[in-house]
Amino acid sequence: MEPGYCILALIVNRLHLYPQFKVMAMNFIGLMCLGAMIRKLSGRWLLSLLVYFQFFFPFDMQTARSAVAIGITTLCGMYITEKNYVGYFLALIAAALFHTTALICVLLLPLYHVRVDKYIGLIVLFAEALFVKVVGIDRLALFTLDSMGADYFYKKYWQYASSVYAYPFKLWDPRLLLMIGLFFLAKWVFVKPSKLENFMTNCVFFAAALLVLFSEHTIVAYRLSMFFYVYVVVLVPLILDRLLSGKGTYAQKEMFPRVGLRVLGVNGEMIQLLTIGFFALLAAAYALRMNPYTVFFITGTGM
Repeated sequence: MEPGYCILALIVNRLHLYPQFKVMAMNFIGLMCLGAMIRKLSGRWLLSLLVYFQFFFPFDMQTARSAVAIGITTLCGMYITEKNYVGYFLALIAAALFHTTALICVLLLPLYHVRVDKYIGLIVLFAEALFVKVVGIDRLALFTLDSMGADYFYKKYWQYASSVYAYPFKLWDPRLLLMIGLFFLAKWVFVKPSKLENFMTNCVFFAAALLVLFSEHTIVAYRLSMFFYVYVVVLVPLILDRLLSGKGTYAQKEMFPRVGLRVLGVNGEMIQLLTIGFFALLAAAYALRMNPYTVFFITGTGM
């Protein structure tokens, strides 16, 4: 167990608090970091929160250690855009204290500096899918461990790969299709992307690439990809801003997207009203106990 979680658990036990306070504290830390990133990078924070509640809130409720690590690593992305590399490495270390998989976010730095062509991205995804079907991460890992004579790790890996929790991730899963769709939409919208637009687009592409590469085990693929897919909370508002303005996008040549949005009455004010309406429905669902989760501060027993 990682030291960050152990320290929180020790504090909660010493203070004789409800065990759920560990989850609350981790979610609070993760949400504060995510909120700081959204405040800095997103021009439509309400829309960012709407995207967050749709895709990441259930993840927070079920995998608390991974969720807090993901939340902290969003500071890594924010610090990279500010060229604050000391803050970037400190945030990375802090996230790893809660879940060591956060160390994969060392790849955020090169993702900020490269530009992934849409055709190259498509080729990479197809090549990964072919590799998984023909060779596979499991077969490669087991062959490598066996060749090294690492019998202990070979046995451990085999036990994990054979467990009931190591079921495969389907390549036609809507979550993967949505990531790929967002990548190509961003490439279509951002003809001459800013550094931030390019960075967020790369993160979503890399999330899709991780899902495909590690698709033999859903828990591994989904957990790793979330460290990069979380930046969709910034990418979606960036795409909407470009579509509404029509500046520097294909919408300048093809007027349908911009005109279509205007005809439908879609504008910044409408997006905010719709988002507030969604949160009002969510609050009503909690008040009427229509949500499967219970509110800790009301019952004192669960989440």
